[in-house]
Amino acid sequence: MILSFSQEINRFKNRLPFADLVESNNDLRAFIQKEWEEKHGAKNFHFLDLESIKRLQEIKGCIEDFEHPLKDNEDRIEIAKSLTQNIINNLRKLNNPEVANILIEEFINGTEKQLDLIKVKIWAKHSHEPIKNLDELWQDSILDYKILKGHADLLLTDYSIQNALKNPYPEIFYGNDNKSFKLFESFLKQHVVDEYSDIGFIFQRMMKDKLLQKTPHKTFMHWLKDEEFISERCYDKFIEKVGFRSLGKSPSVKRNKHYFFLRNSYFPDFKSESA
Repeated sequence: MILSFSQEINRFKNRLPFADLVESNNDLRAFIQKEWEEKHGAKNFHFLDLESIKRLQEIKGCIEDFEHPLKDNEDRIEIAKSLTQNIINNLRKLNNPEVANILIEEFINGTEKQLDLIKVKIWAKHSHEPIKNLDELWQDSILDYKILKGHADLLLTDYSIQNALKNPYPEIFYGNDNKSFKLFESFLKQHVVDEYSDIGFIFQRMMKDKLLQKTPHKTFMHWLKDEEFISERCYDKFIEKVGFRSLGKSPSVKRNKHYFFLRNSYFPDFKSESA
């Protein structure tokens, strides 16, 4: 049984990738927010401004370019490099590694869905032609897409890995990589009971170990609130205290033990003047 074009559309419409990315800006933002909240929870989602939306639309355009039919004399690898570089350039301008990773993951994992979309588009454009001609167009498009997509996946995977290892907050943490931040993040997730005392400890301890940039207490408190590591209510309590206690005034065998365990995990060769 040969399905009509409308039947084929209905068959594939729920499997098409980037469905929200090709709709309005509100739907585009909703797609990113949904993916973000599934990975990180609702509280850490940051609103995408108009400039970010523009970058995402540029990325969508680059992704659509992968579907275009190619001529025999065109270099598939060079085209893949060019399209992927355009995607990477716009990902960098987003200045949001988490959102970039959401898009990269969606693109890399969406091969089969994207092939469905290409098939539907071929049917839409050539629906008046015999099925045999459509099959030939389909097979040629599959081959071209798989060559382009395969090379793009490798480039984007490499970019994603390198991006994930960078220091996300160089104004707060030392180093070019993300180890200091990951140590801090792990401590917050695993060992915060009394927010003021525990966060004050990790702040003073990492400052002493030169894993944290020399940062005024209030500046760090502002950063914690802005990045939603603490609530507004918690922030107000911190500000009332003026600053964190010194290490000598917040002794805790358990805190020290946990901190040194994490520090040795992230920095096995770490050497300090004193423990």
